[in-house]
Amino acid sequence: MGSGQKGFTIIEVAVVLVIIGLMVGFGASLVGPLTVRAKRMETKDTLKAAVDSLIGFAASNGKIPVWGDNNPDATVDEFCEVAANRKDAFTMPLYYFFDNQLTSAGSICGRKTTNVTLCRDPACTSRIPDVVFAVITGAENINPQTGMVTTGCPAGQTCIGAYDIGQPMIDNCTSAANCPNYDAAVARLNRPEEYDDLVKWVTLNELKVKIGCQGPPLRIVNNELPAGSVGTTYSTTLYADGGVSPYTWSLIAAPIPPPAWTIAGTGILSTSTPPVSGAYYVKVQVRDSNDPAGPNDNIAEKSFVITINP
Repeated sequence: MGSGQKGFTIIEVAVVLVIIGLMVGFGASLVGPLTVRAKRMETKDTLKAAVDSLIGFAASNGKIPVWGDNNPDATVDEFCEVAANRKDAFTMPLYYFFDNQLTSAGSICGRKTTNVTLCRDPACTSRIPDVVFAVITGAENINPQTGMVTTGCPAGQTCIGAYDIGQPMIDNCTSAANCPNYDAAVARLNRPEEYDDLVKWVTLNELKVKIGCQGPPLRIVNNELPAGSVGTTYSTTLYADGGVSPYTWSLIAAPIPPPAWTIAGTGILSTSTPPVSGAYYVKVQVRDSNDPAGPNDNIAEKSFVITINP
């Protein structure tokens, strides 16, 4: 090198190469986590698109899709047909838990409860009740961990364990019994590990708002009951609207004075013998089939006065 010219010494070059190597190594170490993060974001978008499609189906059909076998074949399989993308960014299939009471036309707006509860911790002390459906993916560990659980589950409910990311030693999706709607073509693993599933769910109230449910869930249509005559047995029919059919009728306050009045489960109010003249006060109740196995049916009540003319 000529007099007066400056350059790097061997030591300086070595230091620069070490720094470059460290930077390259650090950058390479970020590639994996950044790739996983990007795939998780893409998967969240896939789940959102699937949920939006299911809500659109519910708005058009008054019901939610059934599962079927998740293949576009002759089997009735509305989920497969509704969700355009059935795999996440990790190439794992989406799967779907749902309330099977809501898969018939007109079954959503009249209902006030569902039979699906999401457990947010393994003891199921933190719960999200009245879930209509949840869409789930096993994410980056290629191990679906979200499935049905029984610990802490309220009576009469199907409980799904959907926990915070990082919950240790979780695997509730190991068989068709606890994970019935997982794609049959993909093997379920039995590997308890840190929970990483991505889950998106919709509650009943949320769905009813999104699909535009309006009006009271259940009501008695009759505004008054017809008059009767002395010497003639009395019979009339009450009608209900809304809620979840079929309906069951009962007397809360039977007419006084006698004879005996009855109301059939189908809504026919009658006497077995001709009543005497007068005004008869009666209060009736109708119960729907929102919750056949429990106490959460919709109920409507109404009072009437029946006039028996001389």
